[in-house]
Amino acid sequence: MLGSVKHLSLLLGTTSALASYMPSMFRVHDTSDIAPTRTDDVKVPVQLGVMSRCPDALICESVFNEVLKTVGEKVNISLVYVARLDPSEPVFGVKCLHGADECAGNVQQLCVEAHASKTKWWEFVQCQNFQGRSRIGLPEVALNCAETTGIDWETSGAGKCAGTDGSGTGEEGIELLKRSVLSAQKLKIRAAIKHRTSSNKSRTSIGGSMVAD
Repeated sequence: MLGSVKHLSLLLGTTSALASYMPSMFRVHDTSDIAPTRTDDVKVPVQLGVMSRCPDALICESVFNEVLKTVGEKVNISLVYVARLDPSEPVFGVKCLHGADECAGNVQQLCVEAHASKTKWWEFVQCQNFQGRSRIGLPEVALNCAETTGIDWETSGAGKCAGTDGSGTGEEGIELLKRSVLSAQKLKIRAAIKHRTSSNKSRTSIGGSMVAD
């Protein structure tokens, strides 16, 4: 139990340190009412509210990449994408702040998460980020990162989900994006970057206020 609390404290402490990377308007809100776990094998669910081309999101994911090297076995990390449902958008039915290529990047990441291991998914996200945010969502970057991380784009199901051409316009992937956007809205995440640790009211947020349920 103490081990779990120690690891969680490391996670939250590193998250607080992230504030130094953010513009001054961002504030970190920590809560201390997280109940200690009874076993060391219980993972802490962590959701990052992001936009795949948002510069602050890339910084946050980079910092968490270092955090996971220390507490990866204690954390179940996932990404939820901040955007707006917009039926007038002809391809995605979603309006992304940084354009259609960001929507494509969101879809690519969601599809890899759905059809590959957690480790390969996170490596895929980091690979895309390494290419520079202006290239996230491009088909060639998705295909190259899939190859780099050992994901068979076709047989894994990720390609069918996001589009075998890497475009991020696959039907399944677009549906995953819409669900993710709705999840962000349900969690009252209105702008990246936000970090949410479950459960109930025990949360840490970055990039504005997190409204408790």
